[in-house]
Amino acid sequence: MKVELCTQAQKEEALDVPCDAFHEYPVMRYVLADSGPDYDGDLRALIDLFCQARLTHGLSLYGIRHEGPLVAVSVTSDPIERPTPPQLQETEERPIERIGQEAWDRLGRYDDACEAGDPGQPSHYLGMLGIVSSHQRQGFGKALVAATKELARCSADSRGILLNTETEKQVREGLIDHEGGIDLLAPAGPFMIFHVLAAHNSRPDVSGRPRRRMIYSHCPASANMPFDVRNGPSRLRESPYEREYMRAVTRGDFKNPFAAPTYS
Repeated sequence: MKVELCTQAQKEEALDVPCDAFHEYPVMRYVLADSGPDYDGDLRALIDLFCQARLTHGLSLYGIRHEGPLVAVSVTSDPIERPTPPQLQETEERPIERIGQEAWDRLGRYDDACEAGDPGQPSHYLGMLGIVSSHQRQGFGKALVAATKELARCSADSRGILLNTETEKQVREGLIDHEGGIDLLAPAGPFMIFHVLAAHNSRPDVSGRPRRRMIYSHCPASANMPFDVRNGPSRLRESPYEREYMRAVTRGDFKNPFAAPTYS
């Protein structure tokens, strides 16, 4: 399986892949909710903008061919933000005019939501990873991710790669048991989950009280993660509930229904 660079000359062919792969993608349907019969054209114009932005910055797209045509394409951003060239500003105006300001604003809200998960350090952002529907789950995506990881490894500016997922089928089959898990029944307050594969499949809250949830993430010291202050205000607001939870445990009013091993 050979990964190749797709330059400006291959852009139109490369566009066919994500247009097929992301045709029913929830984010695209959300952004282009008002497109109606123009959906296919609007989708191509939007993805064209994503690809052209990378190419204008001198970045290439990765692609994989199978028996001739491209069947997999990835679109990656550089870890260092660069000024927008004047020609790219002009390029942006055309798809905005086509899809409308409301659609562009929805895309902005999605981008803002993604920013909340930013690791706070320079990373190669794998913005699009598309495989045509007839070739999915055959290892093409894995090969493109591996190529992007190697790109990040060879960059002095990058600490790794970042990829957002929005659908369950993008999670490896069998990784999450949707029928299993442990019911956590506790007084109002935070849940503290310590696991690298932490996932929740919350059932309805029947307590009639607010449900608060805190999920901590951990990384090795070698990651050199800077201090994260994004959750500072929320942590301060919710600290009384955390203290009350600890007091309830100390008094014996509440007993945790589960236990996890600790390591030093």
